[in-house]
Amino acid sequence: MNAKQELARLGKESLALIETVEKRGNGFTDQERSTLKSNEARMLELKAELAKLDPDMDPEQVAQDQALLAQLKSQGSGSFAPDHGNGRGQGGLPVTDGAPLAVAPAAVKATARELSSRLVTTGPSGQKALIAGGTATATIVARDLAAQPQMPTSILSMLKTAALDSPTYRYLRQTSRAMNAAAVAPGETKPTSTIGLTPVEDHLRVVAHVSDGLNKYDLLDTRNLQAFVENEFRWGLLHKVEQLVLTGDGLGETPTGLLAQSGIQTQPFTDDLLTTVRKAITAVETLGFVPNVIAMTPGDWEAIELLQTSGSGEFVMASSPVDRAARKLFGVQVVTSTALPAGTAVVADLSEVTLFTDRRGVMAEWNGQGQEDFETNKLRLRVEGRFGLGVGQPSAVVQVDTTAA
Repeated sequence: MNAKQELARLGKESLALIETVEKRGNGFTDQERSTLKSNEARMLELKAELAKLDPDMDPEQVAQDQALLAQLKSQGSGSFAPDHGNGRGQGGLPVTDGAPLAVAPAAVKATARELSSRLVTTGPSGQKALIAGGTATATIVARDLAAQPQMPTSILSMLKTAALDSPTYRYLRQTSRAMNAAAVAPGETKPTSTIGLTPVEDHLRVVAHVSDGLNKYDLLDTRNLQAFVENEFRWGLLHKVEQLVLTGDGLGETPTGLLAQSGIQTQPFTDDLLTTVRKAITAVETLGFVPNVIAMTPGDWEAIELLQTSGSGEFVMASSPVDRAARKLFGVQVVTSTALPAGTAVVADLSEVTLFTDRRGVMAEWNGQGQEDFETNKLRLRVEGRFGLGVGQPSAVVQVDTTAA
């Protein structure tokens, strides 16, 4: 078997495995992941050999293929795979701190489709064949067509996530704490300390949206268009989830967000924005928590970066306790969010907060079976997921006023 034949065999074997995982929808097993990694390593070796032998092979295309296979490797291992979670969260649930919400099955689907479009084509006989580097002629969506800007950070990336097997969940919320420990002489009665715990029962809420009809041949002819559309819709879904996590009012199927939780602290505007935020940090620390996030609007973060001294007019940031490169205030990570109301920020210890989802994560499904869509060659995308919030310690969250009343 020559190099091209072996490369084709390994490509088909990897694609068949990816398609199997897509249909199954629960992520790679350890054995499957090992097989893909082994195939990947050998395919990279073969591509390098062929690139030396074939002067017409586009080296840039080879590099892109290698990068794509590396992406598959990283997504196959999955930084957040509910099936293999190692951590334990509330109620013994698997948890991964700061895990992305594009959980393993969804991320694998996007990569699988891109890998399929790049590595294989359908010939006249209908058989899938490996595309030699540089020979593909399908249109590629340029990177600068990434449509609307997507926010670089999100409070979701700071939250623990827990995958549930049931759409309902229950956890304990601490509502009070009175610690009366004291030195006690022999024979004396020990003081009593109390904590108040309240059981909270809730359920996962569906968050979803559907595309308008997309022309089937646009999706077929433009190689990256399907992945592009799916990524845009995933971003739109998670932006809404972030908004619900922060400001959900708890009415109907809307979850109760952090700012609507009973028992959170509030910090009025005091003197200036830096002083106000620092007092909110103190409020969290006074109760024994360790604040790990400051969420504020992009406008409020801009105001902090543009603060100037009253005398010389120098920027305060140049000599303040602000880490501009890491975007930290007083050592606490700042995330900017357009989901926050104007004039409001949040300082919190998010280790006391859990975002619940199901084991399917964010699902992207295409459907063109409606009669009208079928008659007009239209396909529609539905992206959805189920989410819920658990706040074990509301007092670890401070709502901050960033402007004077």
